[in-house]
Amino acid sequence: MDKFFIITNENKDGASETAAQIRSFIEKNEKSCVNAPELADLIIVLGGDGTLLRGVAAHGSLGIPFLGINLGYLGFLTEVTPLVNSGKNSVEAALQRLFANQYDREERMMLTGIVGGENNGEFIDETIFYDKAHVSDNKLALNDIVIASPQSVKLIYFSLYVNGVKLTSYVADGLIVSTPTGSTGYNLSAGGPIAPPCADIIILTPLCAHSMRSRTIILSADDEVAVEIELGKKGEVQTVEAVFDGHYRMTMKTGERITITKAMRTTTFVKLSKTNFLETLKEKL
Repeated sequence: MDKFFIITNENKDGASETAAQIRSFIEKNEKSCVNAPELADLIIVLGGDGTLLRGVAAHGSLGIPFLGINLGYLGFLTEVTPLVNSGKNSVEAALQRLFANQYDREERMMLTGIVGGENNGEFIDETIFYDKAHVSDNKLALNDIVIASPQSVKLIYFSLYVNGVKLTSYVADGLIVSTPTGSTGYNLSAGGPIAPPCADIIILTPLCAHSMRSRTIILSADDEVAVEIELGKKGEVQTVEAVFDGHYRMTMKTGERITITKAMRTTTFVKLSKTNFLETLKEKL
């Protein structure tokens, strides 16, 4: 790799200094930092998981791999932590491996969603669903799609369909539809299961459901999930949001549904360490 585009979260302590250090080291090794992501061989993201998710949302469609350098708290998505141990700088060591092409690529599945009116439970034809006119890059999620009320702590009434068949109805604060990558995010906080990031599954975790029988549901990544918004407790029309990776929001009302499937596109992460997922999990938790 020779050309690098750097995204920095300036609100993180030490972000500017780390970015300057990286630029200097790249140029010292006769590589270059570019001003446009489409010119890069790699996008380096300085921050936490949120910064990396924003970088993927903005530039993921370019098909360029990402490397996260953790300046946040846990940093499940980030690969490098900028620590100096025994006189050896971990960031510079990581860059040296990139220069020498000593890395692996890890493909992560994403979710895509489309909001529309009631379709009577019909399975959506894939060739229509993935048409570029229907699905834009803004409607993709690497971590999760969360269906909830725009008002904090308000119950919503909704039904869940899988492959066109109604599975159940919920009265709950919402529903998290998560990828394996997102299983260590909001899904984990809500009591959902942790999955290896390269697994091929979709995880459904209800938020504070008013039922003793509500549990997480794990589906194949080939399944189609639809969430239809019902009338509220007193027959009122509900307004609900579907939030993609905590940033992009789509509004739904009673009678509308969001249909969620595995996206055709993936996000590529650069993996430098040989640490497996369980070792990383032990370290982070």
